[in-house]
Amino acid sequence: MDKNYYGYKPACLHPYYNLPHENLQMTGWTSGSYSDTNSKKATLSLVDRKTCAKRYKSVAKTRKLKSGILDKIQICASYANTCQGDSRGPLHYRVDPKSPRQGHFVIAGITSFGKPCGRKNSIGVYTRVSAFIGWIEDIVWRQNEDNLDFDIDVK
Repeated sequence: MDKNYYGYKPACLHPYYNLPHENLQMTGWTSGSYSDTNSKKATLSLVDRKTCAKRYKSVAKTRKLKSGILDKIQICASYANTCQGDSRGPLHYRVDPKSPRQGHFVIAGITSFGKPCGRKNSIGVYTRVSAFIGWIEDIVWRQNEDNLDFDIDVK
């Protein structure tokens, strides 16, 4: 992998609803400590909203997930689910090394929650980055701190 002056390239953000791959990779530290240099990674398969919603049906009746799984802002993926300590970690894919982006990683989601932790065939839920691109760019590229708008339509 090509590296910049500091040793690594920045990741890109996936700006579209549709994902170009059926398999994505998650990375996390499971221990909960970012000082742990042994990050974990796993390849996950996308799970359709209906299957995911069925898995979380009992939680959807509580205030923790009162609107259920919202496909517009969430991605569901399965294999070996993420665990506590992995939250905020990326769900990503790598661009073809022959493309103009030359193998950059692209973040499609951010680890949110899952059950049960770390077990094969469990389903994790990830925040869909494309749903928040405008907000992220406003924060990252903002010119004036008075222009912050945290209202995000999730319906």
